[in-house]
Amino acid sequence: MTRPPLDLVSADVPADALTHNPLNGVTGGIWRTRRDGRPAVLKLITPPGGDAGPAHWAASAEPGHWNYWRREVEAYRSGLATTAWASAGLAGPAVLAVEERPDGPVALWLAEADGQPGTDGTVGDFAELARRLGVAHADWLGRTGELSRYDWLARDWLRDYTLSRPVTEPVAWDHPAAVAAWPTPLRAALRRLWERRRELLAATDRLPRTLCHHDVWPTNLVLSDGGPVLLDWSFVGPGPIGEDAANLVLEPSSTVWSTSRSCPRSPTRCSPATSRGCAARSIRCWWPVRSGSPARPSTSGSRP
Repeated sequence: MTRPPLDLVSADVPADALTHNPLNGVTGGIWRTRRDGRPAVLKLITPPGGDAGPAHWAASAEPGHWNYWRREVEAYRSGLATTAWASAGLAGPAVLAVEERPDGPVALWLAEADGQPGTDGTVGDFAELARRLGVAHADWLGRTGELSRYDWLARDWLRDYTLSRPVTEPVAWDHPAAVAAWPTPLRAALRRLWERRRELLAATDRLPRTLCHHDVWPTNLVLSDGGPVLLDWSFVGPGPIGEDAANLVLEPSSTVWSTSRSCPRSPTRCSPATSRGCAARSIRCWWPVRSGSPARPSTSGSRP
């Protein structure tokens, strides 16, 4: 869809399509446009049944599913996206309107966040974001019971998403494309991670639970003067402490954004920064990194 429906944005109002994952059946389109004379972002959220994308990206009607179609609508409507991490200086953009359409989709109107795109961020920007994520995660330790009133949160996002990916076994780790992109030691480490994925997921179950965004990476970030603004709250739900900071480090490494000069140095700055954020809430959290093994968060301490 190149433009929003005319009853949402008239033909004489600019509407610039924004980059998003076209495979995800939940997103019908995102545009930078105007509402009531002010800059705005319109996101059209579509229900299950109409998507023509791959099955592993289909929208779901099940509230606990990792890709529940109404989750972001409810996250903004409830105020969770704009208030849950406010104490850490993190929030989603302001909500302008939520419009239920008679044909099924929902039009989510958000204020446009002013600032620098996260994809232009520096290592220092990401380290500061990681510190705030540490504060946010520490603030929700021991409080996930408060989330029970939100029955639309992702139930077990990391496990459900990971195990839903259609991966053909055996994985061709020595495929020419993989050989060209990843050196032999890295491919060997990735092979071990994949083969032991269920063990690793089980290990995360033993970590303290907190509230996670589940999609923190530069594309979902605006670096504003008032602090980082997090976009796309469609995967929010409980998860293991440190998951969002880990995603901030690892997700760009597997995408085209990894060409940024900031990417190779992010782990050495972001992991300690997250630990400092946790420490600000009297929580010890660190990532002992060993060669050839994944970083594993550990925590101790209690909320004041």
